[in-house]
Amino acid sequence: MTSEETAHKYDLGLDWSTGAPDPQVLSYRNRASIVVHTQEPTPDLTDPSLRILDADDEHADLLGVIQLYGVHAIKIGGPNEEALRGHPLADKGLTWMGNYRVLNSSWITEAEQINSVHSNHQPGWHDRLTHYVFAFHDETVECLVKAIRIERYLGTPGAVLIDLIGRKKIWDEVEASVAGNPYDHP
Repeated sequence: MTSEETAHKYDLGLDWSTGAPDPQVLSYRNRASIVVHTQEPTPDLTDPSLRILDADDEHADLLGVIQLYGVHAIKIGGPNEEALRGHPLADKGLTWMGNYRVLNSSWITEAEQINSVHSNHQPGWHDRLTHYVFAFHDETVECLVKAIRIERYLGTPGAVLIDLIGRKKIWDEVEASVAGNPYDHP
């Protein structure tokens, strides 16, 4: 007997702007980053976990980055907040803007079924994936991933994206350790 698919609010430790988070997705192979404007208080500039770029730029802002590792699939687009009640998970816990973790995901089951025709398919690989839904003001991002990590930046979205592109080598190193990843969210 299969349990019903449900969406549950999930605390990432990141509060994005509800009015204009303007998510921007950067994807490379099986990694991706979602850059968003936050509504968090003014950052402590001495915090070593804060990456500071363009601090003197008048357009610098506190930005959050949701790092996605072991990405199997990612999609960005509708619905926006006004149409969220039309999402297939709307009657299963997805109620409003925010972060959600989907249990018993039909998308993961579908991905496993699609992959089952591969000659080297090994059942159960999908058990290591988690389905997340990030419902923003104007769009929704959904992903099937192995792990996530949050980063904070002070800078412009463009500077952050350039920094992330430059860190591709770091992504390659992190990818190699995804199996025993300290960033896995339970």
